[in-house]
Amino acid sequence: MSKYLAFLAGLPVLLLSLTVTAVAAVEKQLPVLAIEYPPYLMAVADDHGSSFSLLEKRLAGSGWQVEAVFLPAARAVVQMAAADRHWLLSFMPPAAGEADVQRIVLSDDGLKSGLFRRRQPAAFRWQTLQDLAGHSVVSIRTNRGSELAAAMEQAGLRLMVVNNIEQGISLLLSGRVDYLQALEATGYYYARQLDIDEQQLQFSETLLSRYPVAVYVNTRDARAAELIKDLQRPPNGR
Repeated sequence: MSKYLAFLAGLPVLLLSLTVTAVAAVEKQLPVLAIEYPPYLMAVADDHGSSFSLLEKRLAGSGWQVEAVFLPAARAVVQMAAADRHWLLSFMPPAAGEADVQRIVLSDDGLKSGLFRRRQPAAFRWQTLQDLAGHSVVSIRTNRGSELAAAMEQAGLRLMVVNNIEQGISLLLSGRVDYLQALEATGYYYARQLDIDEQQLQFSETLLSRYPVAVYVNTRDARAAELIKDLQRPPNGR
């Protein structure tokens, strides 16, 4: 009987401990904004793409429960820019000059942006974009108005925009455009999805740009400091 009474006496403390643990678990849920950009960000993939795999690896053992939140590109931009900022972590970069956002690099082995063309025997490289003047290049619509799009047009390239990479690949292989601007892994991914032999495509040795794989933390959020600390900790440093 005394053991039973002791158990009852300690029950409120036990219940409080379990409640605190449950609340802490809820607070460690981590919705992450993303847009579809295979093979890096993929709503239908079990791991949601290679970028999410890097994020999961970086946060392993931290207690954060990553939840992928895929949005259409236009909606994601609006949500990132909203004054009330109801997000904590995003793979979408903020607008240039945006305050209260900290970038965390997950991998320096970055995303390679360049041009695809129909395969030719010669190496595909150039010294300046002006060397490609007079040729046509297709890019996805979300890149319209970017610094890269402006640079290509200023160099004398004729820019065409499409809704997706699949359309760009079809235009390229049909000979209707000379080049397709895309990330290397993304272009080859969609070629495989279209059952196209990758050998029909040639990615440029000269790159237009190279980006690290990074995430963006909303530092206005009360949980930001803890998250930044966990993201900056080496994967094997736990």
